[in-house]
Amino acid sequence: MYTDEEEKRSFPIRTFLISLLLIIIFVLLLVWLLPMPNLKGLNNRIFNANVQEMKNAAIPYFTTDKLPQEIGDEVKLTLQEMLDLKLLLPFTDKNGETCDTKNSYVTLTKKKDYYEMKINLKCNGEEDYIIVKLGCYSYCTSAVCEEDKPTPTPTPTPTETGPSCVLYVANGTAGENGWYLSDTVVKFKSKTAGKGATITGYGLGTGGVNYNKNDSYTVTKNGSTTVYGYVKDSNGKTAVCSIIVKKDNVKPSCDLGVLAGVKGNNGSYTSDVIVGFTSRTDKESGVSAYGITNSSTPTYNNKTRYTINTNGNHKVYGYIKDYAGNTAVCDVTINRNAEHKDSNPSCTLEIAEGTLGANGWYLGNVNVRFASKTTTNGATITGFGIGFSETYAGNNTYLVTKDGTSTLYGYVKDSNDNKATCSIVVKKDQTKPSCSLTVLNGTLGGDNFYTSDVTIGFSSRVDSASGIQSFGLGKSKTYAGNKTYLVNTIGKHTIYGYVKDYAGNEAECSITVEKRNKIEYQYKKDISAQYSAWSDYTTTTYNPANPPQFGKYPLLEIEDLGKTQEVDYYKYTKGDAIYKNEIVKVGTITESYCKNYDYYRITTTTGSTTYAVSKGAGWRYVGRVTTTGYPTDTLAVKYEFVGEDWSDCGTGCSRTSTKVWNKYVRDAYKADGSNTLVTSTGVEVKCGEVEQKQVEIFANAKALVGYAEVRTPVYKDVYKYRYRKRTLIKNAYTDYKWSIYNDKTLLDQGYVMTGNTRVVE
Repeated sequence: MYTDEEEKRSFPIRTFLISLLLIIIFVLLLVWLLPMPNLKGLNNRIFNANVQEMKNAAIPYFTTDKLPQEIGDEVKLTLQEMLDLKLLLPFTDKNGETCDTKNSYVTLTKKKDYYEMKINLKCNGEEDYIIVKLGCYSYCTSAVCEEDKPTPTPTPTPTETGPSCVLYVANGTAGENGWYLSDTVVKFKSKTAGKGATITGYGLGTGGVNYNKNDSYTVTKNGSTTVYGYVKDSNGKTAVCSIIVKKDNVKPSCDLGVLAGVKGNNGSYTSDVIVGFTSRTDKESGVSAYGITNSSTPTYNNKTRYTINTNGNHKVYGYIKDYAGNTAVCDVTINRNAEHKDSNPSCTLEIAEGTLGANGWYLGNVNVRFASKTTTNGATITGFGIGFSETYAGNNTYLVTKDGTSTLYGYVKDSNDNKATCSIVVKKDQTKPSCSLTVLNGTLGGDNFYTSDVTIGFSSRVDSASGIQSFGLGKSKTYAGNKTYLVNTIGKHTIYGYVKDYAGNEAECSITVEKRNKIEYQYKKDISAQYSAWSDYTTTTYNPANPPQFGKYPLLEIEDLGKTQEVDYYKYTKGDAIYKNEIVKVGTITESYCKNYDYYRITTTTGSTTYAVSKGAGWRYVGRVTTTGYPTDTLAVKYEFVGEDWSDCGTGCSRTSTKVWNKYVRDAYKADGSNTLVTSTGVEVKCGEVEQKQVEIFANAKALVGYAEVRTPVYKDVYKYRYRKRTLIKNAYTDYKWSIYNDKTLLDQGYVMTGNTRVVE
């Protein structure tokens, strides 16, 4: 038998191994359950701004029907999907490169009492994310919004605070899903300077930092626009605020056509006809809803097809709506006659003449002609024509002169009045593309030369027809696809940009820059003698028989304040009694109420009300208050007399003082039945368990707490003067500095260029 004594003497190997195993399992669970901390951080301002734009665009997108329904459910929205839905405009990272639209995303996960949003952004090898808590709060302007947590009271520090600003939409016609249907006016909601400072500059815009003193900015272009507000204060601190405005005043468009059906010789269909959308487009916010029906009443049933299976004329409607709320309608009329049999005309078109470029594009005008016109059952062709709309003008050819992709139609009809159409797609582009170059980065010196490496890039690459196929930057012709070119050697350099469209048309552009050694320029400023700030005034009394020497001196100012009267002392007399209305216990009663509360009843001349207080909930001190009348205690508020306050009375005051009270509160809920409580905001709360309670009954009673004092001042004559001092800090001198050519910061500070220069490198 294994005894207790043996247990004490032996090493508990099994127990140790079991404990070690449990510790390892616990650590692995923590690693699995807790998210790894993001140690990388958003160290790039542009990267952080892009993450915030994704967050601000995603929150209003998640309407009630798009929210995950069950705990643990997750909804994912990639950056590419956000761009396709026109929730965002394309943005780039700090290097001008496009971010990863597939691996950048937003997820929304349903938790027990809230939603967790993760915003992940990946740009050029840099990846980071933020986690945001969302909920359905009373102050939300969309289905969900961020929790509005109370701002903690900051701990005073000796460092100065910076300015801040907030923007808001002041005017604009609101559509749906956060979009506006008109020009939108953005204004400052607030502009706040740092502690002890004043606002010295501000501005609004969509470009770089601008202190244009504009209090408003009107967004006129469609799409998503980020408006920035800029403020700076007298401490030299700056701040930036922003707001995203989404505008779409362009209606969507749609077209209907026959997707399936057998067409007879007279234009009627001899079988069931399937009508469907041939196009559903919106250039801005994107298509949010659509429908197809035979009803003239707008219907958004998300159907893309409608089947006609009865003879007669049928009008089919297509309805479309974008995310901003703009709507459009399209329609088509179909005749079905399943019994009709007759001749069957047909035709084909071909290109008769044109200069073919690349990728099926023509470089000049294109002449199209009929390749064939036929019919059946002995009928003859009686009419024909070629055009963009139905015509029987008898023209066998048609000259396409406009650039772009065009669908040209041929029309024929026969002696039985049956009709047919044929078509051909013509792609024409005889217009060269265009481009322009600009300096993306570089330090500009004097006389329009650069003192650092210069990065050249495209400011535009445009083709209005077939589109840009290839491009490149270099000192010789290249289509390497590079967007930038680095000039890193001394001298003048001409850099060329090359673009080619899909039709084969080419164009070039150029820019010339010069790089030199870095030169610094000398500046000087005459600095006046410096004094310390004047001290605060010190006020004191003097003997009129021996007054001080009044006057203003470089380091001292003495000012006579003359004779005045001051209170020498006060006479106090007993005043009126001080009361308060307190509650006193007048009895008890036993009733059935919620278990975890103490119950009290207050009785007045108008009736009685029962209140509940959580067990163990005591009174909370909330501060001091002053009154001129009598305060009234309640079951939720009570007052404790402290004394009298003469602070707002002023010198020589002789009236009765105000009264000072300590104020205490506690949470009291109105009892609405035996198991129902009503909060101060009107919310009903049910309790699960009730019991017999002894309810204490109170009534209001007037109670004496003391007597007021009436004070009367006694005056005396007093002679006063005040003085202030300052000290000499530094004698006058001339300050010299070296900087770049035409340094605006130094010039604004009063420095002037001496004409002296030096080579730094």
